[in-house]
Amino acid sequence: MLTMLSAVFANPPTTPPCDPNEPVGNCASPLSNLTGTFGNIIGILIPIGGIILFVMLIIGGFYFITSSGDPRKVEGAKGTLTYAIAGIVILVSAFLIIQIIANFVGVPSILNFNVYNPN
Repeated sequence: MLTMLSAVFANPPTTPPCDPNEPVGNCASPLSNLTGTFGNIIGILIPIGGIILFVMLIIGGFYFITSSGDPRKVEGAKGTLTYAIAGIVILVSAFLIIQIIANFVGVPSILNFNVYNPN
């Protein structure tokens, strides 16, 4: 887990920080550190969310199989399966919305996030 977190925040800025004696156009934007971090976070969270939802499907199926016809257990298992499927739909929808927005604005991938620096 620690190596995954260090990989998320391991992208240093590509341009040096602002020096008071330098012109404004020669320094990094204060938000330029987010360039790699945002892409790394999205690139890690979506697969982790998919894995968690897949595990919830398996757990819900296990509860359903082992319910032995008990109505309370069957309802609990159905609830777990319903929420897992709803989570998968939400996760896929969020990914597709991000991809559609990225294609609409001309970005090749959601993992290529750049902060605009007008200077």
